[in-house]
Amino acid sequence: MFASFADSAFPVLYAIMSCKTKELYVRVFEKIKELAPQFTPQCAMADYEEASVSAFQQVFACAGVYSDVGSTSHRRSSNV
Repeated sequence: MFASFADSAFPVLYAIMSCKTKELYVRVFEKIKELAPQFTPQCAMADYEEASVSAFQQVFACAGVYSDVGSTSHRRSSNV
């Protein structure tokens, strides 16, 4: 996870997960809220992965999640 400050983005969290389900993402995001209750994102950007997007919206009730679908599709097609 990255946070923005002064037109830059900085890594603030890494989560090593054995499985990428919505339930596990919800647990990770809820832990973030527990540890940093002042963290209230207005939006997020993610590679299009339904589990993480849905969990983020559920936990943070954010206005929107922007996905990077184009570059994800490009990466997948270039690996074929």
